[in-house]
Amino acid sequence: MLKVMRRTLNRLISWMGLFIALVLVVAGGLLWWANSFISDQVSAQLSMQNITMPAEDQLETDAQKQALGKYAGEPMTTGDQPKAYADQEKVAELGQLRQTLFMGNTLRGLLLNAYAFGTIGKIAGIASIPSFVSAAVMVLLSLLGLRHAKAAHS
Repeated sequence: MLKVMRRTLNRLISWMGLFIALVLVVAGGLLWWANSFISDQVSAQLSMQNITMPAEDQLETDAQKQALGKYAGEPMTTGDQPKAYADQEKVAELGQLRQTLFMGNTLRGLLLNAYAFGTIGKIAGIASIPSFVSAAVMVLLSLLGLRHAKAAHS
């Protein structure tokens, strides 16, 4: 009787492990899709703005060179580029030269919005990795549990 209960418990735990693995695979897939979708959207939206990062020789201060140097002369297409660009004093100066302060603040807000969504996409991509790894571990443990349940019954 005890052997039958133990075998039943092993099977139940193993099947639950397989279910959890399936949930983790689905979660990982959705997170990976979110990463891809958000990255594509950020890139497409920024590309339509046709903004090019300042060239190396246009960077005047050390702060500008440190923040923008790695993107110098590139088209703005990733979530990190707008954050670096929006945080520069030159953008604030450009905003003040516009007809209204609203236009300058809108540009900064749009750039930081792209940065935020780019960051969300990165987080989703990173989160998908442990989800897939956990799913693989759960499948392995569940299969070992089922094998043990079969061996214990024999």
